[in-house]
Amino acid sequence: MLRAVQLRHNPVHETPRHVLEPGRSGSRPRLMMPTSRVLLASGFQHLATGATLALLLAILPSCSREQTVKLDVSKTEGGRGAALMAKGVLQGDVEDGKACFWVEAEGGSTHSIVWPAGSQARIEPLRVVDRDGTEIAKIGDSNLVFGGSPLPDQPGCHAGSSTWLAGNGVQRGPLP
Repeated sequence: MLRAVQLRHNPVHETPRHVLEPGRSGSRPRLMMPTSRVLLASGFQHLATGATLALLLAILPSCSREQTVKLDVSKTEGGRGAALMAKGVLQGDVEDGKACFWVEAEGGSTHSIVWPAGSQARIEPLRVVDRDGTEIAKIGDSNLVFGGSPLPDQPGCHAGSSTWLAGNGVQRGPLP
């Protein structure tokens, strides 16, 4: 049986020298790395593997899905049969991770929109999509008609606005 013995570091090369001690007759000599070197190499390998995994986890979500933010949505499908005809463009912003969309109605009042159940807000550009990912509306859209009903007792997410429950969806088209 052979055993590896570590001698002093070689000052020129800064690598350890090893010596093989003879063992029993008939055994093959072999060189063994000191344990401290093996553990050091193993530690760097685990560190590199961990860093690679962390990088992949940071990149993959942005590749596979667009960023979404919170949005006011209806808890149920549908709504009453009223219509809100927007005379201006759809406006919106994101504050504290929540999107707020609003429009100015025909009479000059401002309404924050509560979107149909299953809707999501996505950014770049800020827009609303349905549960299938189809765009419903985006910032700057005009000539929008929101089916649904007003919620007069509920203040809107936009300062000074009331809330409109767009439970019946949104249509684009020329206003009458």
